[in-house]
Amino acid sequence: LLGNYVGPICPNGKIDCFPTLYQGIQELNKGGKTSLHSDVKDINGAQKLAGDSDLVVLIASNANDGGSEGMDRVSIGLDSKQQSLCEAVLKTARNKQISVVLLLINGGAISIEDLIPMSPAILEAFSPGVHGARAVAETLFGVNNPGGKLPVTIFPKDYVDKIDFFNMSMTAGPGRTYRYYKGPVVYPFGFGLSYTTFSVKWKQTQHDTANLDASTLAKGQKVTYKVEVTNTGKVAGDEVVQLFTKSNQSQPLLKGAPVPIRTLAAFRRVHLSPGESIQITFEIGSRAFSLVDANGHRSIYPGSWKIEATRGHGEVLEQLVEVKGSLPVRVSEFKKWW
Repeated sequence: LLGNYVGPICPNGKIDCFPTLYQGIQELNKGGKTSLHSDVKDINGAQKLAGDSDLVVLIASNANDGGSEGMDRVSIGLDSKQQSLCEAVLKTARNKQISVVLLLINGGAISIEDLIPMSPAILEAFSPGVHGARAVAETLFGVNNPGGKLPVTIFPKDYVDKIDFFNMSMTAGPGRTYRYYKGPVVYPFGFGLSYTTFSVKWKQTQHDTANLDASTLAKGQKVTYKVEVTNTGKVAGDEVVQLFTKSNQSQPLLKGAPVPIRTLAAFRRVHLSPGESIQITFEIGSRAFSLVDANGHRSIYPGSWKIEATRGHGEVLEQLVEVKGSLPVRVSEFKKWW
């Protein structure tokens, strides 16, 4: 729960003044029986307990497998013991038609593509802190409607075999991060579901002609994009709308610097009741329409751009923008300190 940066949490110097995940779930499961199985090696015992339950919360973690400071990860998947236990419990739950939630407690992303087809629900909690047990329990029991979005891309497990970790280039192999990675993903950056559903659509924008001037942008012009978000489900919830920019510039124009596949320009979280709609206004400026060259200088390059508004999954709204000008316009200069 605590992750690695643990200071003096409890008055007695220990870490026993806040509930564990088991205790948090037990507290909300009033009127029911909550049982714990913690022996990863005892797969038969885990299967038996799962088979006798109405709901299974299956916890997987990388806390002892590189998910903390001072440890190197040789794999981004689960260790073999946890993988075997998870597969066995998920199969038991599926065969007996028992509800199961795969709960991930981890520092750094875990690749679970083998478990996804067997997992009807997955809750990614990372290292949720001292109030994490309560937050996880409230989410599992429907008291809280989750609305988080992934801050990282979840790569497939074989990613570690395709990338040279001694090469710090963002474009080495299949690339790094959502901005440069070109391969398949388990879950993309910005992904996240909730217990309700949403829809998005463009509203009137400030620049319907989609023509901008590089020099004017560099002087501080803001471009406005408006998105209407509607809660189309049956419960209140949060949604996060993300605005990305994508340049159609070619690699030679930046003299060896990589051109991002797309860049997050802005995002906004809103809370909506069932059936409620709200209009979100994004204002983006020169940085959103600029690129960094091999010397670290940021400039606005004339050419075409694509604007995307998304919820991290589902529909993607698009608009095309043409930035006019004859030469790149410098926005900021990188100053060497050596």
